[in-house]
Amino acid sequence: MASQHAITKVVPPLNFACVEEGLYRSAGPLPLNLPFVSDLNLDTVIWMASEDPSPDFLSWIRANGIKFLNFGIGEITAPWDPEIERNVIGALQALAEASNGRILVTCTMGRHRTGTVIGCLRRLQNWSITSTFAEYRRFTGGNRYRVIDELHNIEQFNRSSVELPELENRQISTSLYYELLRRWIWRGAGYDSQSGTQASPGKSAAKNTLRPVTIKQILDAQTPHDDNTFVIDDVEIGNVTFVAQIRSVSDQETNSTYKMEDGTGNIEVKLFRDNRNSMVDDDSEGGVSREDGLQINSYARVLGNIKQFNNKRNITTQSVKPVTDFNEIQCHFLEATAVHLHFTRGPPESQQARNTGGGMAYQHGGAASYGEDTAMGGTGATGAVSGGTMLPPGVSANARKIYGFLKNRQDSSEGLHVAMIAQATGVPMGETYKAVDELLSNGVCFTTMDDEHIACMDF
Repeated sequence: MASQHAITKVVPPLNFACVEEGLYRSAGPLPLNLPFVSDLNLDTVIWMASEDPSPDFLSWIRANGIKFLNFGIGEITAPWDPEIERNVIGALQALAEASNGRILVTCTMGRHRTGTVIGCLRRLQNWSITSTFAEYRRFTGGNRYRVIDELHNIEQFNRSSVELPELENRQISTSLYYELLRRWIWRGAGYDSQSGTQASPGKSAAKNTLRPVTIKQILDAQTPHDDNTFVIDDVEIGNVTFVAQIRSVSDQETNSTYKMEDGTGNIEVKLFRDNRNSMVDDDSEGGVSREDGLQINSYARVLGNIKQFNNKRNITTQSVKPVTDFNEIQCHFLEATAVHLHFTRGPPESQQARNTGGGMAYQHGGAASYGEDTAMGGTGATGAVSGGTMLPPGVSANARKIYGFLKNRQDSSEGLHVAMIAQATGVPMGETYKAVDELLSNGVCFTTMDDEHIACMDF
């Protein structure tokens, strides 16, 4: 009789992921996804789309006695519409309340609106901007301006708008406190999720780092504590990024394995199929794969984590992007070299001198002197603060202004998001993109962690 029963396939919803213990995200579940979702033992569903869920999903929610919280919002713009902001804050408030039990955050496709809520949650947890954006971009597509608006709102999110009790000044017992508030809300702030005590800051900080490396550095990384902790130049490593050439591709049921080589070594990169196939734009007809251009012998940028099994190292990732500008290859090796020298020899003396000498020249000019031309057609304040670097002739005023701003940032090696550049310099977003493209084409700036983060060349 058992052979007569059909085998039930368990299929997760599109863009499904576990965010934290008891917290999940996905696109709106379809009927074939419901057996999988049932095994999550959900207590609450938070719906973030302005359109209603499917009738099958709503019927399943009612039949299982699950709480349904509708914080539906339309397309997100920057700055936030007040109603959209209220709904996002309401969803975050619901996430923080432990009484809501196991929660699924979902919208139609599980990308932009769900991603914005989870991104703001990461800000509540004191995640770094780099890690927050990296997680966000794993699920979103190529709608550049929509992504820019949402990332801008995540970066500018006011964490105090969500009413959470102060951990240090609470007047209730620890056990009662955690009955009201989820333990993992404070995990990113350095608190142990089990005991509520202060955790080691070094380990949690390392997980939020992104370091440019070569494959040889990955293979030579030390493991002083265990196989899950890697150290390069006596610094613990979290996320790594490198540029390499694809030598072979092997497709499995759940992932694709790329064998990559960058001239310093070879390593396998595992890109999981479910997340890879879901990286398409919500608004494109039929969707356009983010993997277009990943061919044998082509170059790609990888962002992922180092893993080790049976003394063999590999990279697990959800982000492999083709390199379209070959300047990126050389820029990456220069950046990896600069970071290595920084940790092994300290900052160069010329940089220290520029921070004292050049910095004083800028302070004398004042913030209002960004990009002002001299009477002889020079770069004004930009030339003074850039250590003698002159921009090519014919560069627009906006490009000069943005270049001067970027050149005087102490953390310019990590780059700055285009939306933040526009806000800080007062240049409209559209004009900022034009000016940034102008600086990139002239070779005085380069992209860092993604196409939206820009930094200056250090001449």
